[in-house]
Amino acid sequence: MLYNLPAITNALRATALKPAQGQDKLLYVSTEAATKVAEMTFPTDNTSAYTVEANAFLTQAGVDLQAIVKLRWNGSATLVGTVTGTATDGTALTGTFTLTPPTYARNQANSYEESIAVDVIASGGKQWAVVNNYVALSGVSSTTGLQGSAVELYVLPSSASWGAIGTVEDMTLMLGTRPPHAVPDGADGSKFVVPGRSKPREVKVRTKHVSVADGLMRVAGVNCCLRLDINKGGLIVTDRYVATNCILEVNPDFPDENDIKDAADGISEKVASFYAV
Repeated sequence: MLYNLPAITNALRATALKPAQGQDKLLYVSTEAATKVAEMTFPTDNTSAYTVEANAFLTQAGVDLQAIVKLRWNGSATLVGTVTGTATDGTALTGTFTLTPPTYARNQANSYEESIAVDVIASGGKQWAVVNNYVALSGVSSTTGLQGSAVELYVLPSSASWGAIGTVEDMTLMLGTRPPHAVPDGADGSKFVVPGRSKPREVKVRTKHVSVADGLMRVAGVNCCLRLDINKGGLIVTDRYVATNCILEVNPDFPDENDIKDAADGISEKVASFYAV
């Protein structure tokens, strides 16, 4: 599945740029695992290196790839990454992924926080072959990143695996941004402030309760992925969040009212955040 969102047309720009409202949330769940397949790092400015994930395990014959920022991306220009490998028909395949600020963003710097994600667009609309449970990659490279940046390649759940969840009342995602860490010196409690270790990516969801045999209750305690689409006015999806490989504790909440809810609290391994341009 490709996750990039359609470009914002002039006719929908006014709707797209308004603040999101509570009723704009659409939630989906998949029991397919998300799989990391490679990582691209920059040991020096504008010089990339890549490693293949040792524990990748895929069952699909052909897959699409997504690039997700792992460590804050600081670029010298628009990020253009190139992926090479083999297509499902056995031919050589090249794909590219591009990170650029949307035209409506006030901040036009080529820097992106953890979780920002884009599709790897393969030539000819082909998919990547999977050989012995590994994506058939031969390289991942870019010349526009600064030292310390890192991007991961993932296979996210297939289109057919997603099922819609009913009305979502509240949802909170922790994206994995590194919080500040104070380094004290004598009586000065924050002589230096540096990026700390990211907190666990907690997920909190409150949905309408339908049945113990339906909705989020069906994925309680099992590996699942959650997808949240922000569909403004029912006209255009401007943001898409995918929380990967979650384990959720799900409990029904029976208040002394008519409104019964399912309360899901859990942790995800990674969040991929896509935006319309």
